[in-house]
Amino acid sequence: MLKKQSTIRRIKGADQSEDAKPAGQSRSVVITDRRGDYRGDIGRTRGQTDIMLGFRSSIVVVVIIVVVVAVVATATAVAASATSAAVAVVILMTILELVRRRQ
Repeated sequence: MLKKQSTIRRIKGADQSEDAKPAGQSRSVVITDRRGDYRGDIGRTRGQTDIMLGFRSSIVVVVIIVVVVAVVATATAVAASATSAAVAVVILMTILELVRRRQ
């Protein structure tokens, strides 16, 4: 019969039922191999980990969209101001040329 390669032990909250713990209370789960050597942790908080992962990814997407919109808006404003400045210079030069020809 084959033995399990890893063992999962609960460090906190092992003596309480899962439903009795309030959401968000931390629960550490340690994975060890057959000799008891440390292999990693799983399970940060009960009831909030998946929600927070979803929020984090959606927050990242929203931040990226806001940054892209801000960059595009800034570039558009700079281009518009440069265009309007160029148009204003052309109009001013035309007026000055007309005034000089009249004299």
